[in-house]
Amino acid sequence: MYAPTSCSLPFGHKQEVKLYLEKSGFDSFQPRAVLFDMDGVLYDSMPNHARCWQEAMAKFGLKMTAADVYATEGMRGVETIRLMVKAQQGRDISEDEAQMMYDEKARLFGLLPKAPIMEGVLELMEKIKLAGMQIVVVTGSGQRPLIERLQHDFKDFITADKIVSAYDVTRGKPAPDPYLMGLQKAGNLQPWQGVVVENAPMGVRAGVAARIFTIAVNSGPLPNATLAGEGANIVFDRMTQLCDVWVRNTPEFSFISHTVGKAMVAEIAANDMLLAFPEDANDLLGNAHYQGFEGMIISTDKISPRFFDLKTKLAGEVLQKFSAFRMRLAIVGDFSAFPSESLQSFICESNRGRLIHFSPTTADALAWFEA
Repeated sequence: MYAPTSCSLPFGHKQEVKLYLEKSGFDSFQPRAVLFDMDGVLYDSMPNHARCWQEAMAKFGLKMTAADVYATEGMRGVETIRLMVKAQQGRDISEDEAQMMYDEKARLFGLLPKAPIMEGVLELMEKIKLAGMQIVVVTGSGQRPLIERLQHDFKDFITADKIVSAYDVTRGKPAPDPYLMGLQKAGNLQPWQGVVVENAPMGVRAGVAARIFTIAVNSGPLPNATLAGEGANIVFDRMTQLCDVWVRNTPEFSFISHTVGKAMVAEIAANDMLLAFPEDANDLLGNAHYQGFEGMIISTDKISPRFFDLKTKLAGEVLQKFSAFRMRLAIVGDFSAFPSESLQSFICESNRGRLIHFSPTTADALAWFEA
């Protein structure tokens, strides 16, 4: 056995990685995929689940507290029900009967407003994707509408073949099977090539049982010590905290210089996405300003899709920085790919001004600078 050699988390915590390697017996840690739980991690949905579990189980004579819901979150629903019936009523029930009871819980859940995406998770996925790592969702849910929603809400980051649900495994969390299946769907990866992000004791236990480096994000009422006690390698208080410490690898870029009248305009050349976070604008603006450019051209494929979703406020934050530098900006691309009425109105309004212009071609952008 060689001494542990590799520590490649994109944020510090070298000691935690060292302890993980020593405990697992692996020689290296080289993560190539991040495996996310769904409820309480991707969606702030646990309050809704707690309410529906309690109401549904009461109809079958079972008592379930909110603490019970959080403690068993991540398990297959039918497994949770069979355990509860055995503990409270002293009888064994079939998978079909448990499924019937779970269907009532799912029905009630479907009547509630959709839970919001967890704050910080889209930004975190952006950083993971830019680092060249895969994203897999591993959920104990068997509610097909939720699984379908995943593919819509996170379409820029996951595909259907990168989702593990209750239908993919016989044994759910806390068994390691769901996360081992996640590694398989990521390309038959080894445990030391993955990172689990969980929020619940059962999910943490499953990640640890699969021998994967496990991060807990405490989005519920349980104390951090409970998650650490289940074996979490690191515990964060909230998703935004994990996102903030996850360092993004800054892609390389260069400028193609255009002279327009007496002004110099920088056209950005790069192989990767450059503008995904407000701070990314600082790098572009600092370099352009230092080199004497007064305007900048960037194509839509170098900009995160979140920029064109005005609800994220990314566009506003970025454009404020360009305004502060007095740097004119032309964005080049096919904007019909973003059919939002609010965005189209924003484009029309912007194109009436002098700071920003949405142009179909580079030639059109240069003509705007010259006007």
